[in-house]
Amino acid sequence: MGSTRLTFTPPPPTLAIISINGGSNPAAGVAFDVVVQAQNGSGTPQNATNNTGVSLSLKTGTGTLGGTLTGTIPAGTNQVTISGVTYTKAESGVVLTATRTSGDPLIAGDSSS
Repeated sequence: MGSTRLTFTPPPPTLAIISINGGSNPAAGVAFDVVVQAQNGSGTPQNATNNTGVSLSLKTGTGTLGGTLTGTIPAGTNQVTISGVTYTKAESGVVLTATRTSGDPLIAGDSSS
């Protein structure tokens, strides 16, 4: 009888927003930090092999996301802190998305609300 060979394809590597304002709710109009991390498909930090550009955008919320919205995960490291991000409105349910703009092929990732 022949044998069946199973092939495992790991999930693709992603970007994860692991911290917004150090875990505290940001105040409207006050600059805060966002930490974005490259992770393997299992959610474990994974070093970038190339300098990897990251951009933040607003997924849900009615305010305006502004300030510094881009950063680079340096090759050989797995995260970047984007400082100087602002949001114009105090509201709940706001979700940010981190998207790769250059470098390693990473799937976009969302923050928790």
